[in-house]
Amino acid sequence: MLATTSGTALLPVGPCHLFGPMTCFVTSNVIMALTMHAELLIVYTMFCRYRMLQCTEMRTQNVVLGYVMMAILPTILLILPHTGSLRFDLVMEQAIREHPEHNLEK
Repeated sequence: MLATTSGTALLPVGPCHLFGPMTCFVTSNVIMALTMHAELLIVYTMFCRYRMLQCTEMRTQNVVLGYVMMAILPTILLILPHTGSLRFDLVMEQAIREHPEHNLEK
């Protein structure tokens, strides 16, 4: 990752360099969404354990509703970046201008 004034450039290295910037972008978003989902599930598990100590039973509907709620934010994180236009060429030109110490030329 390389920060610029108006965004973040994901530098394609390895397989991302072969498949193009869109593959790198989608892979990064999928990894971030899965990581967020795992973190939210850990928090929800702690909440369920706390609730089990407070009351002896939890209804199945409440547990399922909690799992669905934990999946909403990662799903939004996965879909939202792909709704706008992606200008990889402009971001790369700006990264080349702002960071001449890196060899970003093709």
